[in-house]
Amino acid sequence: MIKKIDKEMRAKALEYLHASPVNALAICEAAKYYGIDSEHFSLWGDFWVDGEIKCLFAKIEDVIYIFSNSPAVDTMDIYTFLRDNYIGYKYVIGQAEKIKGYQRHILFKYKREHSAMILNKKDLTVPDFSRQKATLISEAVAEEVAQFINESEDFKFHPLSPKAIMKYTEKYGGYYVRARGRIAAVGIGCANIRKLMSISVLITDEKYKEDYGYTEMIVSRIAQSAFAAGYRGICTDNVSEGYEKALKRLGFEHSTQNLLLKR
Repeated sequence: MIKKIDKEMRAKALEYLHASPVNALAICEAAKYYGIDSEHFSLWGDFWVDGEIKCLFAKIEDVIYIFSNSPAVDTMDIYTFLRDNYIGYKYVIGQAEKIKGYQRHILFKYKREHSAMILNKKDLTVPDFSRQKATLISEAVAEEVAQFINESEDFKFHPLSPKAIMKYTEKYGGYYVRARGRIAAVGIGCANIRKLMSISVLITDEKYKEDYGYTEMIVSRIAQSAFAAGYRGICTDNVSEGYEKALKRLGFEHSTQNLLLKR
């Protein structure tokens, strides 16, 4: 049975999400950003007959995020619920092994697998940069950073305003690298669950992903600041091929494999 998560069920839903924080951060971040039920965010639960949660799924802008702590994800029930309630969306995201069955319900234009990765404090290895170019984001460059993020083709579920960028930077840390006078890379911490921080924005210009180490510069600065502030781990859940090499060099390890489906 599928029911919308309201204020009375909020605590139970959050407890369920917090059991696997690396995979739940996108939903938790959006709940904080938009509120538990708003024009841009809605959360539903698929419940067992005894009232326990089978899985949760959220609509964040035009994205459906599916989350489960068990293998039991009935994709047909979710698809039918969204269809019958005229809930539109462009993307479906979740752990690959749990949502792969969703592909049989809709002819998706493409699919993309991407990893969630995690870094523990003891595993952080900072390369010896000949010159550290990562600079803390300030109000003077926030608008330029926002333009770089929002024009990027790397997947993200909502645009970021300069005001939001500064809010996240002040709370979690945000850095950028400039190359040839233009911003070439940006990384921003955007959420946390129980002392696990999420770097939800990680974008490097395509021509610099592999060769210049800008991703490593930015993430290492965020990680060092986070660990100094008492965080126990860092994670990011949308790691495409160009970032994986850089994150592994810093000590990140694979957590789960995710799947992005686009209609």
